[in-house]
Amino acid sequence: MKDLLAKLSESLSNGEFLTSAAFACILFLVNYKKILVFFEYRKKNRVANLVEALKCDQITGLTKSHLEEELAAEHFKLSTGIRLDKEFREELIKAYRDANGAVRFDHYKRAVPHMLYENKIFSVHIGWFDWGSAIVNGLCCLVMVVLGFPLLFFSYFIEGITLIPLLERLIMGVVFWIIAIFSFYQVLPVISARHVDGALGKRESKGDEEEQNHEYEGLAS
Repeated sequence: MKDLLAKLSESLSNGEFLTSAAFACILFLVNYKKILVFFEYRKKNRVANLVEALKCDQITGLTKSHLEEELAAEHFKLSTGIRLDKEFREELIKAYRDANGAVRFDHYKRAVPHMLYENKIFSVHIGWFDWGSAIVNGLCCLVMVVLGFPLLFFSYFIEGITLIPLLERLIMGVVFWIIAIFSFYQVLPVISARHVDGALGKRESKGDEEEQNHEYEGLAS
């Protein structure tokens, strides 16, 4: 069995494209902190510009109100990682509070791409394309884990392997697993949307019950 997995890892590591992808991935991992710092600086710089603009006496009326809303949205994004308009933002927070902790706020954050707020109605929509994408990404995650496993753990058993080919195989395995993790994270929004949709359904049921109780109390009085 070990020999079979070792041969599989040897066959998977062939190809200049995969080698180039592996080194590109390593370069990204080495420099990802600098990339994050750059984008974080841009976010904070936008907040600073908005604060500075609001100090200007010439900015009044609707323009000032708009900039104040933009500043609130940017602060919310810095705190939670998502940027939403005021009404959408407040309805999301209200829905989260109505769930009484049954669904974590992380699910609401991830489910935002599948949320709709139209005509003052907050809902979750998961289309066929979303389901198909989640299934494909889930399968890709599974395949990448299976392919990366022999490269990471059985390359050592290849007879006569030298240091450089061994490192190449290990790098390939890491790349496959990074792709697997990325694919897994593409599935999470759909899973979170299902959780939020369930919480919204319970919220509506609870609201209907309360409305019926009020009607019965009115009839009794």
